[in-house]
Amino acid sequence: MKRWWFSWTTGEDARPATWPPDEAWLGFWCSGYGDDYASLVGWAEAPNAEAVADLVRAGWPEWDGDWRIEPSVKPDPPGDRFPRPEWAPAWPHEG
Repeated sequence: MKRWWFSWTTGEDARPATWPPDEAWLGFWCSGYGDDYASLVGWAEAPNAEAVADLVRAGWPEWDGDWRIEPSVKPDPPGDRFPRPEWAPAWPHEG
């Protein structure tokens, strides 16, 4: 399983369609809003980019399929700017 760090835009409501999120999510955050969209970033475990897209489609059905940043593999946690959500599993450096 690989770790993926990626971003996308969705409708004005940044909340996912279902809660709690799929266990593959290590975290996701709203990084800002435009006039009619929310920008989100996420970190997840998935075998490939299509599986990451499936996670986004399940949580944000209005997603139009465009990535704001090409999905890329990042093995490390995203840092202090994006703290681990309380529902997320422990990150690798946490034990």
